[in-house]
Amino acid sequence: TFGVNVMANATNLFLGYKEYRPVEIIPFAGAGLYYTFEGDENPVSQDVLYKAGIRTNFNFNQKTALFVELQGYIMGREFDGYAGHAQNDGLSTLMVGLHFNINKYFPKPVDLTAQFDEMNQKINEQRGQIEAQKNQMKEQNFRINNLQAQTDSIKANCCNKKEVVVQTVEKVREITNVTYETEYIYFGINSSYFSQTESKKIDGAIAYLNSHPQTKLLVMGYADKQTGTVAYNKIISEKRVNRVVEYMTKKGIRKDRLIVQAYGDETQPEAINENNRVVILMER
Repeated sequence: TFGVNVMANATNLFLGYKEYRPVEIIPFAGAGLYYTFEGDENPVSQDVLYKAGIRTNFNFNQKTALFVELQGYIMGREFDGYAGHAQNDGLSTLMVGLHFNINKYFPKPVDLTAQFDEMNQKINEQRGQIEAQKNQMKEQNFRINNLQAQTDSIKANCCNKKEVVVQTVEKVREITNVTYETEYIYFGINSSYFSQTESKKIDGAIAYLNSHPQTKLLVMGYADKQTGTVAYNKIISEKRVNRVVEYMTKKGIRKDRLIVQAYGDETQPEAINENNRVVILMER
């Protein structure tokens, strides 16, 4: 005979895989060819055979088991040498034996799904960090290019603008007979508070006013054009002017001697953007 069998471990199939079970039930089925040799009473015959059966393993351990196997065959009608009225001959067998597994034992495969998921998560996190760093680099390059453009603009225009400012100040001094040195009180971005260094400049203006009782000062506030909206810059310049006026009045200067003007970013007295966060004190 020559045939092919298909078998399945029904115990693991219905109860789930387990490395060791005391009892296993394994059904099987198959088909093949058979050939019988000529004998005294049996002629030569050959045909297709079909078989099915069930095997029960009583496992002592993972390598040794007692098995009981029942199987049945369906073959050609002349298998037994006698062609009767039946369409096929049938045969059944019962076997009892010991099963020894002499092959190398391979342990259950390790499930690496969790490890792969963790590795994928780390890879995705690193990709996200790389993308974030790329975006930061793009933003930094944009800022560098913007600063470079501003620097180039300042280099090209600063001298002329500075010259205009100086000429304007000198002209005002000439017209008003000013003897007070114009003072610039600088502020931080989005701030109306001045530092101790700037307060010393205001103290100098207070001392000048005390020694010149008839003199008045222009107190002019500004904001840099590249920060904030027009409306907001108007407000922050007013706050800066009011902060200086408040400081001077607390130190004895009458408010009617201070002429207050807040320009926002309407005009930019300085070529360098940051220097327009300023209050200018000028004799009137």
